[in-house]
Amino acid sequence: MSGTGLDVLVAGLFDYAGMFPPAALSFDDALRESAGLPHTLRRPDMIGADMVLTPEDLQRLDDDALRAAGYPEGRNCRIAVVGLRAGPGLLEDVQALRDRDRERAGDRAPQKIHAVEASLPADADPRAMQASLQEARDVLRSQRIRLYLEPRWTADAWADRGDAFLASVLDLHDGSLGLKLRCDGPTAVDAATLARAIGWACEHGVPLKATQGLHHPLREPRRYGNLHGFLNTAAALRLCQGGAIRADQVLRVLEEDDADAYGFADGLSWRGAGIGEDDLETAVRRLPFSIGSCSAREPDDDLVRLFGG
Repeated sequence: MSGTGLDVLVAGLFDYAGMFPPAALSFDDALRESAGLPHTLRRPDMIGADMVLTPEDLQRLDDDALRAAGYPEGRNCRIAVVGLRAGPGLLEDVQALRDRDRERAGDRAPQKIHAVEASLPADADPRAMQASLQEARDVLRSQRIRLYLEPRWTADAWADRGDAFLASVLDLHDGSLGLKLRCDGPTAVDAATLARAIGWACEHGVPLKATQGLHHPLREPRRYGNLHGFLNTAAALRLCQGGAIRADQVLRVLEEDDADAYGFADGLSWRGAGIGEDDLETAVRRLPFSIGSCSAREPDDDLVRLFGG
């Protein structure tokens, strides 16, 4: 069961993070893989950022490296930079990234940073950090780079401080600040927290990013042991955003494990609730949502397994 609605739903969804576990490729191998993805994926438009890099690895990315990897002259390498920490040094870090982004724009193999992601320490007080976060956001905004904040919190911490954190993000929100969540590992959000974040992002128009443990479309714990599915998550966001489901139904979409519950013949539907293709395209354009994944081929292959070519 395949259709244009599925293509729209996953367009630009994945930021390729081949250097990160479990793939953990070398810089050169990940860059070669990135260069080849448009020619090897059934849905090459799934790729949003061509590379996810730390600031240290970003320094290795130049014309020679891109051309050796197979990037043709003129093809833009879109970059998401991770590994920053919200705190006293954040402003200096983002200033350096902004300056580098300006310098590389005219290269024969141009590069463009489109997102920077910074983690919040477990004991961070977002309210106390608002001034420094605003300065960092404004520096990046001048170069049309979005800043994502990721609380590295346990479920208990989310319960205790989640409202205050979301309120602080909203105070700074102007389209250039987003929320990042981790969907596996020690600081993975559970389905209820993810549902809450999706409802909040839809209500306030805050860009959202998720990472880790999202290689497969649906939540299939017996097959993969995954807590969340990338299609579950994207569909829940877009259906909520389009008004097709209520906030209290988001969790049900996230926990859906039946591929036949979804339809893509004319946009996106789930168990009779849906939005048309034009509305889906508008939703994808207006509210950025992306997923960091060390593999692009695995999600691509699994979409074929569940929904056909």
